[in-house]
Amino acid sequence: MTKKPHEADVYTAEQIAKADRFTAVIQLGPHDRRYAEGMTTYSEAKEGAALLNAESKYGRRAVIYAHVGKRAFPVDDTLARMAGLI
Repeated sequence: MTKKPHEADVYTAEQIAKADRFTAVIQLGPHDRRYAEGMTTYSEAKEGAALLNAESKYGRRAVIYAHVGKRAFPVDDTLARMAGLI
């Protein structure tokens, strides 16, 4: 039996499905934030995040954001799957 997704996750997935662009961001230090921008698909964003993750020496991971208008939603594989991006 699968667990029913939380209504907030359903809403977030609906918004992510409407995304017009994606950004990957990693914070490597107090004054060192790096971005991978200009991606239009989730798979491109995952590749950009992988490149940023390779720059991390202490295991920090990049966060992928889906941009819908002026709002940004963090995306993981579960939400991307719910949104139909995977």
